[in-house]
Amino acid sequence: MRKKIFILIVISFFSISNGFAWFWAYDLTGSGSGWDQLQYEKFQTEIKVQGLFYETAINMKVKLGKRDWNCEEPYSGKYEFVWTFYLPDESVITDCLLWDESENKYISAQLIDLATAEASYDRNSPNIPQLLLREYRNRNYSGNWDHFYQLKISPVEKSEVKDVIIKYITPCQMYWDVRRIGIHSRQFYNPYTRCNTDASAEFKVIDYDNPDKAPRIVNDMPSSWEKQGDFWYAKTGPYNPSFYYDSILRVEKEEKSGKFLQIYDDGVNQFYQLATLPHIQNSDRPARHIIIAIDLIDEHVDNYHYYDSREQTIERLKWPMLYGATTKDSIVFVTSDFNVKWLDNQFIQSTKDIITARLETIKTIVPKLNTLPFMLREAVQFLNDRNLPGEIWYISNDKQHSDPAATAMDIVQQTYFSAKNQIKFRIIDAAYKDRNSYYINNKRYRGNEYLYENLSRLSKGTMVTLINEYNYNRVDAMLDCLAPMVSSVEIDPIPEAGISFSRITLNRGRQNFNITSRYFEIGLFDGNAPFQINYFGKFNNNLYHKNFSIEENNSDIPEDFKSKVKQFWYAQYIINELLPQPQSYSTIKYIEQLSVENQILTPYSGLIIPGPGGNIAFQKLAAEDTMKIEKTDDDENGLLPKDFTISNFPNPFNPTTTIIIEIPKDFIDDQIDIKIINLLGQTIKSYRLSNNNGLSKINFVWNGFDDANQHVSSGIYFVSLKVADIVKKHKITLLR
Repeated sequence: MRKKIFILIVISFFSISNGFAWFWAYDLTGSGSGWDQLQYEKFQTEIKVQGLFYETAINMKVKLGKRDWNCEEPYSGKYEFVWTFYLPDESVITDCLLWDESENKYISAQLIDLATAEASYDRNSPNIPQLLLREYRNRNYSGNWDHFYQLKISPVEKSEVKDVIIKYITPCQMYWDVRRIGIHSRQFYNPYTRCNTDASAEFKVIDYDNPDKAPRIVNDMPSSWEKQGDFWYAKTGPYNPSFYYDSILRVEKEEKSGKFLQIYDDGVNQFYQLATLPHIQNSDRPARHIIIAIDLIDEHVDNYHYYDSREQTIERLKWPMLYGATTKDSIVFVTSDFNVKWLDNQFIQSTKDIITARLETIKTIVPKLNTLPFMLREAVQFLNDRNLPGEIWYISNDKQHSDPAATAMDIVQQTYFSAKNQIKFRIIDAAYKDRNSYYINNKRYRGNEYLYENLSRLSKGTMVTLINEYNYNRVDAMLDCLAPMVSSVEIDPIPEAGISFSRITLNRGRQNFNITSRYFEIGLFDGNAPFQINYFGKFNNNLYHKNFSIEENNSDIPEDFKSKVKQFWYAQYIINELLPQPQSYSTIKYIEQLSVENQILTPYSGLIIPGPGGNIAFQKLAAEDTMKIEKTDDDENGLLPKDFTISNFPNPFNPTTTIIIEIPKDFIDDQIDIKIINLLGQTIKSYRLSNNNGLSKINFVWNGFDDANQHVSSGIYFVSLKVADIVKKHKITLLR
């Protein structure tokens, strides 16, 4: 007796809040059984990075595999393969392709309205490969979006191999010295090698802005990169526990200068993508007296990847301190062994060499105990003895001086309130182990968070708790704490002789930008490059404004990548503006229209193979168009037309018209492309015909529907005929 076995594979995701993915093969014979195991003949992830975006193409070549625990073979019969999967919320699926054995090529799915896609998908079709990819976006009980995708392929025989590609675009995550990209394909790849001969997971990456620079692995991808052609190549597996989670890669910045601008013109609208630093200059920064106090004991965290050792924390401090201080500043270092230990007796000029040397010295001084209250009191006294205002940068893994609250308040009284002049605390809480939890005023704290919160708040300083950050984000968190920061940032990009509008930021809610952080956005505009950028914010408690110019970046961008900004802009417009509205019929139809026109998957569209007309891209001249190829008297008598002609009857028409095309003798065996185009130059209906019958006249009826099987509106349209290098157009008018 066959038993139905259902396995839920739970996987954690980079930038995904609720991540799981599962595969199930449904038996189409009606037995009620199914299968849950795949064998991988190929698994490849190809990533193309350009500017602020990257395109991912996941290519998997799979068939039903043996079950791992007993090497059981799948049952004979036909199946429907179903994958349910997640992508980051910012991702936009743009294409899905299925290998066609008869054509010996990948067939691209057609993007059409969801109702037609669902109606066109026939899981029991005996001869034609069927594919449907759709998006689900629903409100859960908490009012948030549940957002996932489902891919179906059928019918699939027991030993049949299916080769499918899913393509989507995602904005890069920006960090102080790099762009980060996520590899989200792990959810499709779950090989078991005891019973199946699985292929390795392969990765290909190209960064069009820095093609000669290899990507670097941030986490969870134990592999190295080598150049193969235009791409950087790596592989892992087939089974590797370290590749259980989705991985993160880092590639070089889009532009070293911190000024990046690229433009895409689709003939109707102009789109831009830009990134810019706040461009804080030394002249903007005041001279300061800074005490750098490092109070780190060895917590023996055993290099567990969630935690940093004492030496790793000190190493990560280097760049935040180098960006945080300039040669205008005077610094002094203090640390602890058994007691507080000053490395400098007086303030000295801050330089890269001094900071680097002092950090190396502190690595060699490993105290057994923290000296937090003594170190903070001596730091404040150091400033008081010289009658100076200043900053105290305090880096500590102490966790014993906030519970009870009176202990923290005593330290605040002995430090901040005992300072003779203005003082500012910048605190990095580096404690990981044994951080006791407690509540003060109904708020939960751990370790010394209550003390640090009060010191930074009262002094108008900053603080960061490293355990709240992934280890690969900790340098950025330290930079936010120590480096100069412009807060409440807005920018106004002004094109030459024009204006920008409909702007979308890609900062994931971030409004504060330190000296190394780029602000990034996309939008529409009229005008030309260069752009004048007005950068507004707040810096050192004063209004901050910079005005500078950004020239267009002239990187060699592949043609197929230029439209990605446009696709992403329309996807965000749909998600942020249209979907939250009450979903009226007109709103749904508008979303369908934008989805199809811009090739982006939405909850109201689907990617389908075959399309509603029987194939993809160019529709066949099929029955629903009541196409009729006639062998006319002219053909019988040899009286063939001397030139191409296009006519239609009636004209104007409603709801159908017969389009008549006459073809000269020299071209009757050539391929014929026919398009119906609107006044904006957009193709709304397309056909392709190989005129192998040697006929000179083609008659067919157009019923006023577009390629998405939607009624088109009243108006003027053009029938465009292309044979070889010859193009002819004919105007027709639809009146509804």
